[in-house]
Amino acid sequence: MSWSRIGPFSRYDTWVRANAFGGMFDVYGAQTCLGKFVRDDRLAPAHGWWELICQDDSYAAGKFQLTEQANILGIGNAINGEKVGFDLPIPN
Repeated sequence: MSWSRIGPFSRYDTWVRANAFGGMFDVYGAQTCLGKFVRDDRLAPAHGWWELICQDDSYAAGKFQLTEQANILGIGNAINGEKVGFDLPIPN
């Protein structure tokens, strides 16, 4: 996860709940942030969209790709214009 609102590290504890259509994820860093992702193949070449909101009301959103390694590769922007990205493993 690369977003200053989460903290300075590259890896964070994350809890994921998912099904074939989307899911939710919680990221535990400097603050807890709650997110959701939804698969939407109409966004091709993206596979869907995601959003993340933190305890201090900071917000980020973007699109994601599903990788061959069964991860969600998300790219987007925070409300302040900061680039946000993450590589999130999907649970089996």
